[in-house]
Amino acid sequence: MSLIRGGCLAIADSMRNFDRYNISSQAVIILNTQNKRVLIQDFSRMGVGFVSEDILKLKSFISLLYQNEKNQIIQMQSYVKHIRKLKNGLWFVGVQFVGIETKFDRAA
Repeated sequence: MSLIRGGCLAIADSMRNFDRYNISSQAVIILNTQNKRVLIQDFSRMGVGFVSEDILKLKSFISLLYQNEKNQIIQMQSYVKHIRKLKNGLWFVGVQFVGIETKFDRAA
């Protein structure tokens, strides 16, 4: 089942507690002390799915940095739940949030 909410497609999955929203938004992960760009493809209250050029270790912890519509940088400590190789050599990664913190405002 899917619904349109706020311009995003919401997907209700009977195995999930919260709706997922399909989006296309840039973010950064901190992996082995290096910043890596990723593309978030779906978002829910509990986690995100994103595409990465780098393979991540299953069951590892990462930091995901995202700039919201208020220009705040949000840091989401996340646990890698699943990884799937895509046809084009990229990886689809699903993470669950374990902690969320507003880092700072990007004031003009």
